Amino acid sequence: MTNSLIISKNYANYLYYFITKNITKRLQLTNLRLSCNEYATTLFLGSAAQSAFFVGSILGGLIFGYIADHCDRIPALVACNAVDFIASVGTAFCNSFWSFCLARLVVGTSFDNCFNVLFIIVIEYVSPKYRTLVANMSFGLYFAAASSLLPWIAYWISNWRILSMVTACPMVVAFVGPWIVPESARWYITSGRVDKAIEMLKNFAKVNGKEVKQEVFDEFEKSCKAMNEKDQSHNQYTVLHLFKLPRLGRITIMLIIYW
Repeated sequence: MTNSLIISKNYANYLYYFITKNITKRLQLTNLRLSCNEYATTLFLGSAAQSAFFVGSILGGLIFGYIADHCDRIPALVACNAVDFIASVGTAFCNSFWSFCLARLVVGTSFDNCFNVLFIIVIEYVSPKYRTLVANMSFGLYFAAASSLLPWIAYWISNWRILSMVTACPMVVAFVGPWIVPESARWYITSGRVDKAIEMLKNFAKVNGKEVKQEVFDEFEKSCKAMNEKDQSHNQYTVLHLFKLPRLGRITIMLIIYW
């Protein structure tokens, strides 16, 4: 009898039923009557696939973090969701355990990044008074609702291949991000494009029905340009700078391992 794997996608909390040799239909683990060795092998392979997912998460944080810092936030948002969509659909066509692990590793690269970039943009544009409601609470309610609904969707579909493709569909929304999500004004400032940042802030003031005097924007522009001129190396920082100081390097490594 072929081995059955129960793979948990951490951020969605649903179950995959994966048969390593011939993936034909969903099986109940309790009905397999596996021997001790077969059961141990099943647990090991399940842990290996999940470990591949989190290794991808570490790599994705470095890759998409670099893209977000050097190529705008929106391209990073679209790119990581596109990777998640393609890899999740590709997972449904895996016909071996190792191809499944590879697909899970690629999916893992978008883990957290698929919404963290948007979360940062929201935090930048929302005043501290409303951040809990608009940012933290909205994301929390979304996760709670999705985590409660997804097991029922999985039960109703009863096919891990179809489930993988269905859960990839929401990622398509990210492709319209450049038209509905504003770019980070802070990123514009740090990249030396102060004029674009001011244009973005003016649009926000217009949408919110607020009137801001031109003198305020002029003073803001002078302040930003002075800051950029003072710190000429602001756009030359890389991930390696996290390890430049021993204490900062230790904290970085601990956070990566802990996460």
